[in-house]
Amino acid sequence: MSYEAAVYYLAEKAEKDGITFSNLKIQKLVYYSQGFHLGIFDTPLFDQEIEAWDHGPVVSPLYHSLKSFGRSNIALASLALCLGVQSAAGLNNEQKAILDLVYDEYGHKGALALRAQTHHESPWLMHSHDGTSSGRADQMEITIEELKGYFTPKMMESYISKVDGALDALIDSGYVDIPDTVNSEEDFIAWMTA
Repeated sequence: MSYEAAVYYLAEKAEKDGITFSNLKIQKLVYYSQGFHLGIFDTPLFDQEIEAWDHGPVVSPLYHSLKSFGRSNIALASLALCLGVQSAAGLNNEQKAILDLVYDEYGHKGALALRAQTHHESPWLMHSHDGTSSGRADQMEITIEELKGYFTPKMMESYISKVDGALDALIDSGYVDIPDTVNSEEDFIAWMTA
């Protein structure tokens, strides 16, 4: 799969919410979409490489398709024309779910905030010439392995946190009564599987 349908899907959601997109913001959302998909499903969302540029992770062909807009916001119709797509057709439910997660987490953040955030994450930092968030990047590929190494634990932490929160809510509401004999993770697993 290529990135075009994913970009259209994200931009369509943003337009419905009255949120604007620039090339910089689109780049960061595409990066997070690839990372989330790798972190959850262990497979890429799209086939194109992500490179470490000075302003963060970039899909080079996507950047060049949209560079004429500069820093300006890009309307959905203009985006569709530049990318040669008119819909998000071809995305399956799994892919849409990942894009929804990314949009819910990052869609309301500004482009510069997302840029700053990516500059503090290991996939980009590994390509910074001086190893700091203010350094210049090497414009080399951020590999699938680098993305998996960062996003897989991040997705697991998020999942565990949500499960813990749901379990706490069930316990607090009285729907689940955990015996006093459950004092460790092993005890809990044994109780759940008994």
